[in-house]
Amino acid sequence: MVSCRTQRSIEKLIEKYATAFGKPTLTVHSLRHSFATRYHLENNDVPRLKNQLGHSSIQTTMIYTHLTDEEMRKAVNNMDK
Repeated sequence: MVSCRTQRSIEKLIEKYATAFGKPTLTVHSLRHSFATRYHLENNDVPRLKNQLGHSSIQTTMIYTHLTDEEMRKAVNNMDK
């Protein structure tokens, strides 16, 4: 686990570079959500994602994965193949 001091240092770095690159709303939290969603789309492996994020429950992990209606529709349609 990362210490609070180190966590804040990382947050400050993200804030600094996000602002420098014109993305002031970018945060560690939004990066974490983006990573989780992308990982889920690419790998569809929730147990491994749970471990990557350090969660103790899959329910918590699922909060971090954001699938669009179109992505869910494609998943259902793929079941017919």
